[in-house]
Amino acid sequence: MRSKIQHSWATAVEVVGTFTKQALKASKGDSDWLDYFRFASAEFSKLEEGTPEFKIKGADSYEKLVEYSQKLDVPQRLSAFNVAVEMLTNDKEVAAGYYILLLDLKRRIISISRHSRGELSEATNQYDKEEEQYRNDETKDLVMVSASSIKDLKKAYPNYFSDTVEFSKNIEKVHSANKAIQKVAQTRP
Repeated sequence: MRSKIQHSWATAVEVVGTFTKQALKASKGDSDWLDYFRFASAEFSKLEEGTPEFKIKGADSYEKLVEYSQKLDVPQRLSAFNVAVEMLTNDKEVAAGYYILLLDLKRRIISISRHSRGELSEATNQYDKEEEQYRNDETKDLVMVSASSIKDLKKAYPNYFSDTVEFSKNIEKVHSANKAIQKVAQTRP
């Protein structure tokens, strides 16, 4: 069983892993993302346990969380992922077979291309072409998913529809708690 805080963390790990094409939940992928979620986990444990201090290998987990959040542009990425979730959830298209999602983090937009079941070759070619085009562009995230309908897409990729809003709210709680701790520490003689 997971707490709500733990579930928000696990959902964020899966959503980011899916959109960045990494097996983050299996501890595989970009070390920066793995470290970000490790430090977030440490800070979430403080929220749950009320622990005022928690060190990971000599580093203050909060300072490292802030550092990685800025380095990875986490708030903007999570916001873009949530836009994708919302667009897919609200889509009335019922017979698409393949969805190619391109998140442009710089321009803050998402493009969705749909292909029918009979257009696998075209969908794959488009995806391969765009993947090559954006391979070194860190402001773009590209993913291709398959489903016969939005309903099936929700079944196959439930974490696309369990957005990262709760995770972001918990990160804000971490920031507030750490600011309060720093304020108390500054007022002590």
